[in-house]
Amino acid sequence: MPARVREIIGDFMGFIQSVDDGLENLGIEREEISMIDHICYRVETEERYREMLERCAEIATLVGESEINGRPIATFEFNKYLSAAGWTVPYLELPAPKDGSPYKEGLEHAELVVVGSLARFAERHNDLAFTSAGMGKSINPELGLKQGSLSVKFHEQQLGAVVRIEKQLGITKVDQS
Repeated sequence: MPARVREIIGDFMGFIQSVDDGLENLGIEREEISMIDHICYRVETEERYREMLERCAEIATLVGESEINGRPIATFEFNKYLSAAGWTVPYLELPAPKDGSPYKEGLEHAELVVVGSLARFAERHNDLAFTSAGMGKSINPELGLKQGSLSVKFHEQQLGAVVRIEKQLGITKVDQS
């Protein structure tokens, strides 16, 4: 299975290792993070998004697809959770491209669930340049951090739980501005 996953989304093991190394370099200790809940795979075109929806279905189950800021974002739960660098990653996020925000195709960021409150985590790491644009989200506010090639987001609930909550509440469109 890992070979098939690599064939579809690339070197996930190297990507997760680079996230782990980046966290360590920033002084974020493993005990502060309960999990890497998902990694994000970006595509450049709508056509490629539709193609990747089909390809990802070979290695994962579609948990949900929501419209977020005017474009669909699919959440998949891996059939066999990814393991790398001592982490277990259950989910893959696949966003459709956003007008005016070009990304090259590939693994782009990881999102992590903090132990305890997000506010306490931010306070412990007040020397880091977090972006707080995601703090206004009504469900699962987040802090972002980009440092060199590292791009991560921190929040309190795992993606699978958030998607299921949104489904129960009948939320199909989310504005995260």
